[in-house]
Amino acid sequence: MRGQLGLGSSTTVMEATLVEELAGKRAADVGCSYFHTAIVMDNGDLYACGCNDYGQLGLGDHLNGELVPRPIVWDITILPVCGAGDGGVVAFGKNDHGQLGLDSTSEPVLQPTRLAAPLDRAVVPQLSCGYHHTAVVTEDGAVYTFGRNDYGQLGLGHKMHMGRPAVQSLVRMRITQVACGCYHTLALSDDGKVFPFGRNNHGQLGLETSVDCLSPQLISSLRNKTVTKVAAGFYHSVCLVGSKEGETSPTKGSGSLSADLRKMLNNSTRSDVTFVVEGRPLFAHSCILVARCEPLEKMLDGRMKDGSLSEIMIPEYSVSEYDCYRLTCIDPSISQSSLWCYGSMTSSQLLWNFSTLTK
Repeated sequence: MRGQLGLGSSTTVMEATLVEELAGKRAADVGCSYFHTAIVMDNGDLYACGCNDYGQLGLGDHLNGELVPRPIVWDITILPVCGAGDGGVVAFGKNDHGQLGLDSTSEPVLQPTRLAAPLDRAVVPQLSCGYHHTAVVTEDGAVYTFGRNDYGQLGLGHKMHMGRPAVQSLVRMRITQVACGCYHTLALSDDGKVFPFGRNNHGQLGLETSVDCLSPQLISSLRNKTVTKVAAGFYHSVCLVGSKEGETSPTKGSGSLSADLRKMLNNSTRSDVTFVVEGRPLFAHSCILVARCEPLEKMLDGRMKDGSLSEIMIPEYSVSEYDCYRLTCIDPSISQSSLWCYGSMTSSQLLWNFSTLTK
């Protein structure tokens, strides 16, 4: 629509297509927003394409968008973790709510500009941008938030827009990752605990309530889990629960068992569980489902176990959606992990229509 794909046109593309402008170059990281895209190369060069109404491409103007990735020319090297090569954070684009962390102006910032202390030289391994707010994690585990705060998405205990304050309730913890949704934020600690804050009208904070939260709160449902990664959409959130990096776990393709199970999973002769999706019977094995999915285990312990129900109807989903989920039950590459989703379900953001925090 606005050239954000970098393919040289504004035409919608329905399949993966090589960005010819970057052919021969090696990308290290990619960031996507509404109508623009930024690409960090492995040598520290930064490219951008798409909409440029507020100078978000960092090219020095806000007159025209770019249909192909253009290099942002300046004297700072960018690391693939969204910080400057010598430490610190730089920002450019729309700043009407202070989301760039630049207190000196509310006007669009057209060129990359370094933030003031304490983020001018801090080593920043990770940051995240919401609709009008930003969260930054420093190397020592501190979290700084700035921008719009009308729902408490900055986690400061109030609703005032702010510059670059540290989130005080998290200062005694070491935070390793943040994820910003539309008006909410998730913070992940080094011991695998998740602390959300901000808007909660769809339950996107996972706190078993729809009340907004002005300060970080622990997700009690995940208290005994080790979360390794968090992600936030507009009105929903996802947590990956499983083994930490370095722990041993099966690897995909380590043998033929997975392939054999895949062939047998939808076998009408050998299977003992039948799901009906879009009027079509799909077969599975209860021993696999029970071992891999707690909600399905509870389902199988009901009327199907006592023989009063021979089939389980799944009316909300397509065959392709069901197949994607079913195959995760036998994929050894995710045998040590699980996804926990919560929040809005208006566009099938969450698997299996679980309206509250669930796996």
